[in-house]
Amino acid sequence: MNSTYWALSLFSVDLHEDQMTGFFLSGAVEIPAGVAAMVLLLYFGRRTVTFFALFLTSVSMFIAVLMPGKTYLTMTFPLLAKVFNSMAWCSEPLLVGEMAPTSVRNVFYGSVGFMGEIGSILAPYLNILKNVHESAPPLLISIMSLVAALAVLCSPETKDKSMPQDIPDFDSGPVYKALSAFFTRICGSKTPEKAANGKLIVEQGSTKKLTTNEAFRRKQG
Repeated sequence: MNSTYWALSLFSVDLHEDQMTGFFLSGAVEIPAGVAAMVLLLYFGRRTVTFFALFLTSVSMFIAVLMPGKTYLTMTFPLLAKVFNSMAWCSEPLLVGEMAPTSVRNVFYGSVGFMGEIGSILAPYLNILKNVHESAPPLLISIMSLVAALAVLCSPETKDKSMPQDIPDFDSGPVYKALSAFFTRICGSKTPEKAANGKLIVEQGSTKKLTTNEAFRRKQG
């Protein structure tokens, strides 16, 4: 997300023959993007808004790859990608902050932010890929946005839910839960109910054995 934002901002001077026009439009589209994100977050979940924002960023950049040039039509799709990416910037901090347990929220959010800044550092170097192919930078941005969108699906939904207080309260998300249930069935692990029933049977067997031994000792006496 970070690398896409800064790459689109830096490459905005190539959107139009007039560099100032491209740069101005790249910044101006963030205003309606922020307003739209705030409205959508009132009615839809953080994960939903973030996923579709990143997914549509990927789609817009892929269409931009198919339509090279510096006309007003071809300039539309990179600007749309900037709109959707800016919307993700509004929803992603809420998602990360609300899913993190209170006891480790600062560390959790800081770690995520640190990883994101690595993308910010690498963003200016995406321009080097033009030496390979003119469409390589936008194509890579499209792929990265798609991967980020799919990764968002692994996170839990946090809208209208209480924030976790400690690590045991952390919601691992639907993907991890599905994988955990799948491997539990494959490996034949016992569910808590089965484990409790097994423990009860063992305890009953031990009690019965003690009772039998006591009766035997009395008979010998």
